[in-house]
Amino acid sequence: MSEPTPANAETYRIVPLERGLEVIRLWAESPWPMTPAQALHLRDHLGWTSSPTKEAMFTTNHDLQPKDASFTTIHQGTTVASFTMMLSTYAPEDLDPVLEPKAKAAFDAYAEALNLRHGKPKRRCRRGVTSLTWTLPNGATIHLVTSGSYLSTDIDSPAYNAAAEGEAQYFEQFGPDADSTA
Repeated sequence: MSEPTPANAETYRIVPLERGLEVIRLWAESPWPMTPAQALHLRDHLGWTSSPTKEAMFTTNHDLQPKDASFTTIHQGTTVASFTMMLSTYAPEDLDPVLEPKAKAAFDAYAEALNLRHGKPKRRCRRGVTSLTWTLPNGATIHLVTSGSYLSTDIDSPAYNAAAEGEAQYFEQFGPDADSTA
């Protein structure tokens, strides 16, 4: 016998696996570097609309909530750095424990499908947040993230990843914990 579902839980939604994977693949496997104009072309291809106040924030057709996807830029706004998309709605805090198993099942399904295409990811668990990261041959990365009943994905461009790696190397060499005799 299944546990009753609170009425507010009916408004909780997860992007269907096939649709979510289509979007993830489209963004992650696009040619990089990508300009903002190319990102907006992807938005149009997907049938999404931009926020009236910020073109890089989108309302998808996933029926989650307004402004549930966006991209950021680097290099004075000439290159797309990353793309973020919600894969679920936010659940009220009191319903999070009830909906968490549904989110975990969706997270596992997304992970399995991405594993089949991109191999084994790096796994990170910290402060209740679990993330899986796949590095693609083109240098882009896909991050699948869950916390409680919430799911999202981030796709970082090769340029963003290179900058982050360079920054990490810099702080390793010159940061406050670096050997002062170097």
